[in-house]
Amino acid sequence: MEGEVRYGDLSFDPSFLYARHGAGAELKFTRSERALLLAFTRHPRTVLTRNQLLDAIAGSGSDATDRSIDFLINRLRAKLRDSARAPALIATRYGEGYVWIADPIRSDVPADAFLVIGPVSGLERLTKKGLARNFLTFLQQGLDRRTGAGQAVVMGDGWRPDMAAPAVGIRFSLDVSFFGPGERLHAAAVLRDGPSRQILSAHRLQLEGADAARVEADLLAERLLAVIWQRLTRGTLAVAAPTDTPLEVRMHDAALMLSRSEESWIAMGEQLAAARAATPDDPSTTLMWGLYLHSRLLLSAASAHLTPEARLGLEGDVEAMVFSALPDIGDNPILMLAAAKLLFFIGRGHEVLAEQLAEQAFAASTAFAAAFAILGQIRLGAGAAEQAVDLYDHGLELAEPGSQFEVYLLVLRAAALLAAGNREALEATCARLYHIHPAARASVGLFSARPDEALPADIGMVFERFDFERVRSTVRYLYFVFARLYRRQDYRENLLRGLIYHAVRRFGPAVVDDEIWRSVPGLVPPAG
Repeated sequence: MEGEVRYGDLSFDPSFLYARHGAGAELKFTRSERALLLAFTRHPRTVLTRNQLLDAIAGSGSDATDRSIDFLINRLRAKLRDSARAPALIATRYGEGYVWIADPIRSDVPADAFLVIGPVSGLERLTKKGLARNFLTFLQQGLDRRTGAGQAVVMGDGWRPDMAAPAVGIRFSLDVSFFGPGERLHAAAVLRDGPSRQILSAHRLQLEGADAARVEADLLAERLLAVIWQRLTRGTLAVAAPTDTPLEVRMHDAALMLSRSEESWIAMGEQLAAARAATPDDPSTTLMWGLYLHSRLLLSAASAHLTPEARLGLEGDVEAMVFSALPDIGDNPILMLAAAKLLFFIGRGHEVLAEQLAEQAFAASTAFAAAFAILGQIRLGAGAAEQAVDLYDHGLELAEPGSQFEVYLLVLRAAALLAAGNREALEATCARLYHIHPAARASVGLFSARPDEALPADIGMVFERFDFERVRSTVRYLYFVFARLYRRQDYRENLLRGLIYHAVRRFGPAVVDDEIWRSVPGLVPPAG
């Protein structure tokens, strides 16, 4: 409830029309009960006589009786689960009236916060409250610097997990407690998963002065983000649900959450390097590093700095990692699908093995969505575009609306339809993609441009700003990421036809690399 007011384990909406016990059922109040609540909470710790309460209910001069007030108070207490003998909310002052004895705790924590620092305990008895407060501020700032835009890190001293009905929207929380019997201030921090309340890590600190508080807060923020990254990427690898996304999508999502860099995926290299150093023989870490190298290949595909020799070297590293991990991943469908993805991408004659791994993972597990994504790519590479589109459609049925996974599948679907020459279905897919992710139009709109037609005005304005190298890099990217994986020449040519047409129209055939021309002989312009 936005702007809610909390008393004990009760959360009231600001108008006191209804309340909730923890995460339990909603309580609704009658007009008289609401009037009593408003009277009490507007005059806390003040004895209100029965006449004053009668006036609050029915107005001055009402003919209601003292007995009716006692009846209403008892009914309200029962609804609030407040004992008359040991009250937490409404106490009786015999011979005088009633008094509201609870203090409010207001929750300003948004229901969709990424991380809540709270509850915080032990502050009241500290002699060094200022040092503790400084530490909390430094910690919030350190966490905020390390998280992506839109991932709120909020302070919630009095927050508790049952304070808001949609608590599942909070991804993580950090319990913090302080103890300071002497000169040193001791602090404990426990990181929890938001929805499940599972403890993910625990940390003990000693603080001596403001400088130490700043340093310790920054170190703790670094440790917490490492644990969160592990949770986001590897938290449920052992058991896959039908809607679970592929490992590369999880890593991409985690990168967006935990980095403000434009190349957030690459920024995760440090996290992975640390994980590899800590667990060098762990197959999940090995495959995640392989996916990281795969991302470097994708992002460098359009660059002239990625020489053929460098590309072959990276592909060789990925191949070696996959084969080193294969003996240990037979019971893990998400890792098997990651291995299949990498083997398919590097080629080297491993397409059949990649398909076998993906089929095995699909047949032996519930990792439906993740399997549909990679199987669709493998089917398209083999020349079965209709099967690929059907698999992507199954995956889209399981994808969370508006998620990066939905965007990912729509881009794959668009590529399959373009390769198959199905323009009508392509336009519908692109319309859905642009509605969810408008920024995709600048790239997908150019890739799917029709040959022999002028570019749409907005895309044409972007394309006209590209120089020779930028256009050549764009053609390289589409070829390397998609077209080179297709065995069928007509698929490669359908995918590249529009972009190559507009590229050659501006800069001539030299804007397309010889390797690409050899792959699409049907698009080579006539000599002279």
